[in-house]
Amino acid sequence: MKIVNQALPDVLLIEPELFNDERGFFFESFNQRKFKSLTGIKNNFVQDNHSKSKKGVLRGMHYQQEPKAQGKLVKVISGEIYDVVVDLRKWSKTFGQYCATTLSSESKCTLWVPPGFAHGFLTLSETAEVEYKVDEYYDPSHEVCIIWNDETLNIKWPDQAEPIVSDKDQRGVPFLEAAHFEEKAAAKPIVAKGAELVSLPTHAGTQDIGKLIAVERLSQQFPFDLKRIYYIFGADKTVRRGFHAHRNLKQMLVCVSGECKISLDDGKVRETVILDRADKALVIDKPLWREIFDFSENSVLMVLASETYNTEDYIWDYNEFLSYLEVVA
Repeated sequence: MKIVNQALPDVLLIEPELFNDERGFFFESFNQRKFKSLTGIKNNFVQDNHSKSKKGVLRGMHYQQEPKAQGKLVKVISGEIYDVVVDLRKWSKTFGQYCATTLSSESKCTLWVPPGFAHGFLTLSETAEVEYKVDEYYDPSHEVCIIWNDETLNIKWPDQAEPIVSDKDQRGVPFLEAAHFEEKAAAKPIVAKGAELVSLPTHAGTQDIGKLIAVERLSQQFPFDLKRIYYIFGADKTVRRGFHAHRNLKQMLVCVSGECKISLDDGKVRETVILDRADKALVIDKPLWREIFDFSENSVLMVLASETYNTEDYIWDYNEFLSYLEVVA
């Protein structure tokens, strides 16, 4: 299984590992453990949906409002579709933008559409069967449809004849009138045990010469003796780093330029933290499985560590990490 980041943050294309022989082929169309490990997404799929459409049928742009927002895993069982996703999260840098990809039974790829996005597709083949998992039950009272040809979104659908659209979808609302997703409280604490987001104290001179964060001023927020500092930079947006935990090492991570995302897993809860400001630090002082991904082009991640590099402190296998947590509990 390979994860490919898309143009919109958090939208992921999943490429399966295919095994071919003289009998045909085999592949895992979904594996919860691998999905969680590679994406940092820990959810519970509760419903599978299946549709069949003839060529030219356009379904969309659909989503459900909070608190019934749905995450979707979309794949094509037969045929080919042009799949479109729109970012509806007001706090996102790509709010109101869309990305598109072609999904087919030939490629066997799956698209992860997170909550907070509208989704739709146009059938390109003579017929297409689409199946998708959702992590929230269908609720018509929270259902929203944005009109497929909205002028603000200006989605560039493939150049075909006028699409076949249901009466319901033709009554979709304009993007500017649709319900969008508000940013959740920034002060919300990290759920995974062993990590904390802190604000670093800054000061500036009397003139507009920029701000300064001094390490010696962090005595109350710097919970360990500093032994090592290193930087991660020049990482491609598709790169995912980490995939390990530490037994004893404590760290403070600050994205001093650009932004990146860090997935944290304490064995029970997995969540994603965004580091996008120089005065925003992530402190990790207990064993946590972590992955770093979605680097912006100019991102520079500074890591301050309580110990020098020690290979024996690393845990590289997730199951070994879970076993270690049981031992130290």
